[in-house]
Amino acid sequence: MRRAAGRTVTMLALLAAVALPVAAGANCREGAATLRAALAARDLEAARTGFEAVLAEPSCDDAFRDRAGRAVSALHARAAQERIAAGASLASQQRLLERGLGYGRAWPVLALLGDEAAARRDHDEAAALYQEALTVIDDEARTPRPPSVAEIERIFDGAARSRLLARAHRPAPRTRSGAPGGLGAERIRGFTVKRVPVPIGFHTDSDRFTERGQLAVAELAEDLMAQRPARIAIAGHTDPRGAAPYNLALSQRRAEAVGRYLREHGFRGGIDVVAKGESERFPVADPSAWTQEERWRMDRRVELIR
Repeated sequence: MRRAAGRTVTMLALLAAVALPVAAGANCREGAATLRAALAARDLEAARTGFEAVLAEPSCDDAFRDRAGRAVSALHARAAQERIAAGASLASQQRLLERGLGYGRAWPVLALLGDEAAARRDHDEAAALYQEALTVIDDEARTPRPPSVAEIERIFDGAARSRLLARAHRPAPRTRSGAPGGLGAERIRGFTVKRVPVPIGFHTDSDRFTERGQLAVAELAEDLMAQRPARIAIAGHTDPRGAAPYNLALSQRRAEAVGRYLREHGFRGGIDVVAKGESERFPVADPSAWTQEERWRMDRRVELIR
C-alpha cells in the first residue's frame, strides 16, 4: 500500500462531483437551471441561494434535493481546493469544508476533511471521514460518476493508515444494504481491495488480543461471514524492535491467533497464515513525516489478503 503524494482531491474528480441531474417538475427544472448555472460558474453564494430555492420548491422531489445538496457540498470542496492551489493552507479551509457538509455529505468534502484531520494528527477523526468518503463513493445513487481508481486508492490508503494510528477502534461503516463499507469493502467501484491492514492489537510479546484488538478481529470475522470469500490469507507483522527470529515467530503466533478466532466464529473459507515478522515495514513515502512511535504503530499490524 503506497502513500500518495499530496493531500488534494483532483479537479477532474470535483468536476464530476458537482454535476447535477435533470429535474422532473417544470418549476423544479427552472430552479435547477439556476442552480446548475451557479455551479458551472463556481459561484458559491449563488449556489447556496439556488439550493435554498430548490428546497422551497414543492415540485422538487427528495432524491433531486439530495443530489443538489451534494453538488453544492462538492462545490465547497472545489472552492477550498482552488484556495489551496493559490497558497492557502489546508487547515485554513476547515470551516469552509465543514459548512459544505451542511448541504450534503459529498465525498470530496469528506476526503479533504480527512486529509485535514490526518495532517493535525487526529487519526480517529481522519479514519472515520475517509471511510465515510469511500462508502459514499461506492453508492451509485449518491455518487453516479465515481472518481478515478487512483483517487479511490488515495483515500483508501489514507483510511488504512489513519485507522492503524487511531487511538480507538474505528469500525468500517455499513452501506445502505447493510454490507461492509469503507475499509471492510471487497470492491469500491473500479478499485478492487486486494489487501488491507487490520488494527488487531496484541499485548506485548503475546498473541493475546488487547481490548481494541478484540473489537477489530470481531469486526473482521463479521465482515468475512457476510462476504464469504473462498480463501483468504492472514499476514502477521511486527515492528523492528527485538531480534528478527523472535519477531518472525511472534508474527506467526499472532497470525495463527487471528485465523483460529475466525474459524471459531464461523468462517468456513480457507485460511493461509503468513509470518512476516519485521521484514515488511508499513510503506510510507516520506519516513521523516512520521515519528518513530507512529512508524512502529503502523508496522504492528495484521493484513487481510484476499
